[in-house]
Amino acid sequence: MIDRPGSVDRDDAVWVDRDGDGWRARVYVADVARVVPLGGTIDVEACRRGETSYLPDRTVPMLPPGEQTAAALSGGTAAPACLTELRIDPAGELVDIAIGPATLTGPVAASYQEAAEALADRGHPLHGMLGDAYELARTLLARRRAAGALAVYDLLRGWATDEDGRIVALAAAERNAGYLIVRELMIAANEAAARWAVDRELPILFRNHRTGTASRDDLAGQLALAAAPDGAARLETVAQHLAMVLRPAVYEPRVGGHFGLNLPAYTHVTSPLRRYPDLVNQRILLAAAAGRASPYRVETLEETAAAVNLRQEGRRARRAAGLRNVAQEATRAQLAEEDYQQLDDTTIGKLVRLAVTEDRFSPVLAAEVGRRVDARRLLPRDAAAPLFGPAARTDRWLPVRQRLLRWLADEPAHALTVLSLYGQREYGGDVRWDERPVGTARQPMFAARARLAGHDSPVRTAPSKRVARQQAALGLVAALAGLPDPSADVAAAVLAGPTRQRVIPGGHPPAMAINELAQVGELSDLQWSFTADGSPHEPTHTCTVTACRADTGARLTATGSGATKAAAKTAAAAALWRDLLRRS
Repeated sequence: MIDRPGSVDRDDAVWVDRDGDGWRARVYVADVARVVPLGGTIDVEACRRGETSYLPDRTVPMLPPGEQTAAALSGGTAAPACLTELRIDPAGELVDIAIGPATLTGPVAASYQEAAEALADRGHPLHGMLGDAYELARTLLARRRAAGALAVYDLLRGWATDEDGRIVALAAAERNAGYLIVRELMIAANEAAARWAVDRELPILFRNHRTGTASRDDLAGQLALAAAPDGAARLETVAQHLAMVLRPAVYEPRVGGHFGLNLPAYTHVTSPLRRYPDLVNQRILLAAAAGRASPYRVETLEETAAAVNLRQEGRRARRAAGLRNVAQEATRAQLAEEDYQQLDDTTIGKLVRLAVTEDRFSPVLAAEVGRRVDARRLLPRDAAAPLFGPAARTDRWLPVRQRLLRWLADEPAHALTVLSLYGQREYGGDVRWDERPVGTARQPMFAARARLAGHDSPVRTAPSKRVARQQAALGLVAALAGLPDPSADVAAAVLAGPTRQRVIPGGHPPAMAINELAQVGELSDLQWSFTADGSPHEPTHTCTVTACRADTGARLTATGSGATKAAAKTAAAAALWRDLLRRS
């Protein structure tokens, strides 16, 4: 029995054996149905509560203390249980499922950390079994990922995905192999129970999760970015994006599939002490295993599911409101202090959003935003509030907004991110694209237009779809922000040849033009580096840009100086452009 330290509501235990090249896993779940009669006072109250609530200062159990103690599993004490027995092949596929009553004898209670320590200790009596269980858990996880589940564990940094694919924080006690074993075996047991019920055409409370507003590949890509070694800065952005686009799962007495797990059928049966739907399902499964009719009519299951779903929705809304209130009070205090340089980039983003939302303009904060834009440290999602917020459309905010748009023009890939996040947050939908080829076989060109909630970008052309999209996104960002459009068509990629000379497209910053050459393949290994001299109050920044010409392999270097990093980068880019023209 592996659970949180000091748990008093243990309701599951696991045992794993090797079965040839595969495994046999047994998941025992406390027989709560034996203790809580259907339709009694305690059952009605449990249905009203829906689940155990784990609050910061206390736990509010679903069942009264007496019934919880009578039904819970306890170390060393034999107890009636509902057993789900699984045979699993070497690839992690379920090949046989058995469900029925059983007696759990001699259970051992352990915390997640104690299980992990036993797994690492070759002399521990449970080392062998936990080794098999850990290998099985990793195989099950690999199989789920390969099948398209939104499943990631980052035990080192302390986060994981829940069943629906959202990012959740892990407590310190959960950041180990013991937690992984329990999570994967419980998901496997829940999947098995759903399959078992479907095979018998048995109505239970299935856990259905419907498709959100983004594709599975897009969401998996977002998770991969967050899980990358350098993904810590992206984690909060990805978590917010997933929270916006993924709908909550619901209980229904019919199969609807589970998007986050990418399963055709899923349910909950492993926590009947803590979740009322698990208790309902346990009663149905044990009755079916004994050859008896279900104790529930389908209409009753419909009513129960609706009641539980409604309570969960209300609980989510209250929790979100409470967290927002606490976070906003802390952010207001930081905004008032006006000591911003030591704050991390995520906190600065929160201050910017609050300052715009509550119309609390601060010249000191505006200067700090500009400094971070110059240092390329501002997160793209934090540009949305000052660019699009109604309260920011004043003369006070105008220099900040113009600076942000220049940054996006210089880094047009960020314009795509800003536009996508704004569309999800404001309209609950993705950007739509009209694209078509407009060039020739020898000189390919593509045209793109971005559409969002009735707003269209100008049509922009470029030698690649990606660059055309970036320019169209930049144009739509400018239109939505009510600012002059810095986007432009990107000329065909030709540097070589004595009769062909390129000029910087009208309105393009030189650095943007250099980036475009790299995007279309004329330059490779493009790098920007910065140094600073002088006093902290009046520094002189120097930018060095290096690149290789794709046609000749020549190494190019240029430098530029200015009072800000942005000015230095512009000067260096202009010098490199002049050098390219001299060599053409």
